[in-house]
Amino acid sequence: MQAKALPTGQAKIILVGRYPPPTGGVAVHVRRLAQILSRGGRNVHVLDWASGVHLRFGADGRDHILGSRGYAAVHPLLAVLACLWRVADGSIVHFHISSGRRFYWWGPIALALTRRSARRILTMHGGAWVSFAAGVSDFGIKAIAAILRRFDRIVCVNRHQREFIVQKFAIEAATIPAYLPPVRDVADPEPLPEAFEEFVGSADLVAVTSGCRTEVYDYETILSALELLESRIPIRVGLLMAVYGSCDRAYWDSIVARIGRSPVPVLTTENLSAEQFVRVLERTRFYIRATVIDGDAVALREAGAAGSQVLASDCVERPAWCALFRTGDPQSLASVLERAIVDPSHGFSAPQDGSESWNSLFALYS
Repeated sequence: MQAKALPTGQAKIILVGRYPPPTGGVAVHVRRLAQILSRGGRNVHVLDWASGVHLRFGADGRDHILGSRGYAAVHPLLAVLACLWRVADGSIVHFHISSGRRFYWWGPIALALTRRSARRILTMHGGAWVSFAAGVSDFGIKAIAAILRRFDRIVCVNRHQREFIVQKFAIEAATIPAYLPPVRDVADPEPLPEAFEEFVGSADLVAVTSGCRTEVYDYETILSALELLESRIPIRVGLLMAVYGSCDRAYWDSIVARIGRSPVPVLTTENLSAEQFVRVLERTRFYIRATVIDGDAVALREAGAAGSQVLASDCVERPAWCALFRTGDPQSLASVLERAIVDPSHGFSAPQDGSESWNSLFALYS
């Protein structure tokens, strides 16, 4: 995407969220947002609440660590809160959260420290946000509502989140998809793992899935569907699992054992960079998203933009071009995949440049 030229002298923008990639879709979104804004002339800072690191983005879109002033050694959040206290006055502060479980504990302090900011924005990325908020007590609902009402703008990544906020809290929110296109660097790209090159050559077709090592991503359904498919048609479909971030050790150990028993060829990669992941998608045919709950998956739109046929569970509203299968149903996924193999247009997206998201996000900072 071509960065839009922005007037100089405007408010500093502070993005607070997970960073850097590949810790998840939020980190990818924050990085690309910072790159596009900084290349457009804005003064952009990023605070990673998990590590306490403070970064500033230069006009070339590259990040530069400014440090954590020692607070991170005590607790990362202390570094983030101390930085907000120093630099938030007159700034636009944009918080990015997933389910919100941790944010509701430290968010009120962050809001107090940013009371002199020019604008405060909250984006809720995670599919678990609604289920978490719906399950809290009446007191918890009131506490969450009090926090949300202190923001000047609230952004949801799908219609389900927005409808929940409007109905449950009587608070207005915007719906802006999380996908922003990659900012291509001039530097030589990172090489793909050697195992990937060998794996692509060993299968007739390759499907990619990605996510944390938790049951939300339902890898069992994907493996079972590929086994069913192998019994139906004489085409060998390999599965590349690009995993990162959180790990439920008991669950992941069971999936590793399951892979060992499966006839489906599987390659697991850990912590591919966002740039490597895009290049993997450009070299493979299918992307499968089998999540049981979801927000607006960055990887799903990334795959569509890279030219992959995208197959996704129907656990949440998906982009219209996705080929949908019933959540948790291997038979349904196998049937959808079988159709996609013979019909290259099934699950295929028209080219997209992310302009819908960017134009809406740009308006938040104007």
